[in-house]
Amino acid sequence: MGALGIFVYVGAEVSIGSYLLNYFIDMNLAEVIRSNSTMTSITERLKPTELSEVDDNGIVVSFVMFYWNGAMTGRFFGYYLTRKYQPSRVLSLFALLSVTAIVVSMISSGFISLWSILVVGLFSSIMFPTIFSIAIEDLDDLKPQGSGILCTAIAGAAFIPLLYGFFTDVAGFKTASI
Repeated sequence: MGALGIFVYVGAEVSIGSYLLNYFIDMNLAEVIRSNSTMTSITERLKPTELSEVDDNGIVVSFVMFYWNGAMTGRFFGYYLTRKYQPSRVLSLFALLSVTAIVVSMISSGFISLWSILVVGLFSSIMFPTIFSIAIEDLDDLKPQGSGILCTAIAGAAFIPLLYGFFTDVAGFKTASI
């Protein structure tokens, strides 16, 4: 089960991170960002050039960093939480919050859709190390073999993004997120 968890988690994380730009362009978020003074201010601080000279891709890609920064921040915060509370409970809570954020992004539009998908990085941050630790916890002498299987399961990053890309072509980004 741990290998399946790693396979799906890594595939989902890479899919979301890799397709964020396309997802934002598909939702026409560049225009939404340009029309909001707060979002424009954020973008201007991240971009060294005048926004009128930046194309739609350049506008929305500025926000991808929040996904990956959330993942990094969540790892540090998650480390503390898994030391203070039972790791399986923290993992369950973060998984529930990740799925909730994805669903919110799927059923909404504009800023709600943008920020809810970006917060997935924060909530998915602890999944790999926590799944890994829980999966090998009771393996005793089989820990080396179990670790090898878990490391092999990162192949989900090669398969799931391809499937997600196929389904985005067939049904669109939001439906493919299912």
